[in-house]
Amino acid sequence: MLFRSVSQSRYSNSLTAFYIVIREALHHIARYICELVMSTVLRIFLSRNAADEQTALDLQRQLALALQPAAVEFWEGNQVPPEEYRIRAASFIESSALFIALVSMNYEDTAETRFEYDCAIKRQTVCPTLQVATVRARACDTPARLRSFPALIPSPESIENPNIDRNRQLQRAAVAAVRIVHSAPDTNIIPVGNIELPVTVADLG
Repeated sequence: MLFRSVSQSRYSNSLTAFYIVIREALHHIARYICELVMSTVLRIFLSRNAADEQTALDLQRQLALALQPAAVEFWEGNQVPPEEYRIRAASFIESSALFIALVSMNYEDTAETRFEYDCAIKRQTVCPTLQVATVRARACDTPARLRSFPALIPSPESIENPNIDRNRQLQRAAVAAVRIVHSAPDTNIIPVGNIELPVTVADLG
């Protein structure tokens, strides 16, 4: 019985070690693919409602300036045929370094913006180099699924605010976005130590 218990323990430890090795290998492969698709140009997906288009364009200009000398490519969905929109939006998000939700009271008026941030959230779980952030175009509540992500401007401030200089807000948002891009982690995996199996009640005490 003692021999069997020792053998089972060694077998369990071997499986645990094998799992950790495979997990790390898959992470490095995913990381390599992410870096490969983003090595030539920095892609940014600025998700917005059509009502906030001018704010989005002005923010894009500030982002391009703040990220110099990097070459930046922004998502331009206005020229995409409706029947191809979701496929091409998802493809762009997969190769992006940053997804920004420009939120306002109109942001979730269409299903497309909900589709966009859903894609970004799912993508980040497998590609940690994709960062997700929010910024208020106008005063509003941030959608629930986006509240855990960093805001480029502190709540409850917004870009379009008659009491605060608009250019200053755009610049603040752009600078914060640059910091987020540069601080992107290499992995979403939290390191764990070796696990000695089997675990007994005494081990948990």
